[in-house]
Amino acid sequence: MTRLKRVGADVHVLLTDEDSHAILEPHAEACGFRVFSIMGGTEDVLFRYAAAARLFGVDTVVRATGDNPLVQGHLAWVLLRWHLDVGADFSAYQGMFPGYGVEIIQSSALFEAEREAVSEYDRQHVGPFLYTHPERFLLHRPLAPKVYRGRERMTVDTRTDYESIQKYF
Repeated sequence: MTRLKRVGADVHVLLTDEDSHAILEPHAEACGFRVFSIMGGTEDVLFRYAAAARLFGVDTVVRATGDNPLVQGHLAWVLLRWHLDVGADFSAYQGMFPGYGVEIIQSSALFEAEREAVSEYDRQHVGPFLYTHPERFLLHRPLAPKVYRGRERMTVDTRTDYESIQKYF
């Protein structure tokens, strides 16, 4: 959240499931974030993002996931400005270390994906419905700056990832 606070935005929101809301809320508020959770299934992340975009009335969503503690806020800010300049529906850097990047999505495209995506994968991961339909959405996928490119994992999905990433803290 500290890194993402560098992204100029009208509102910073932590989306979570209902079970984690009370635990995460004090930490989020200390970082200047609001917390949004919904009752129901935890697997429909696409629905959760669309619901939050509606509630907060935002036109553009900068999406980072909680398993990426090394997300690069300054690069997200650059990508956001670029996204808005080109009028993209979806933006994300290509080639970036897994765990460093964000996805930027126009709410109108997010709502369309929410209405039409049916696969479990599309509902759990938010962006795939958009970037697998380039005929429908304007995609902006610039190559990440060279220093941020590579295959080394900067994400925390497994115990091994956690142990590996500790060296950066």
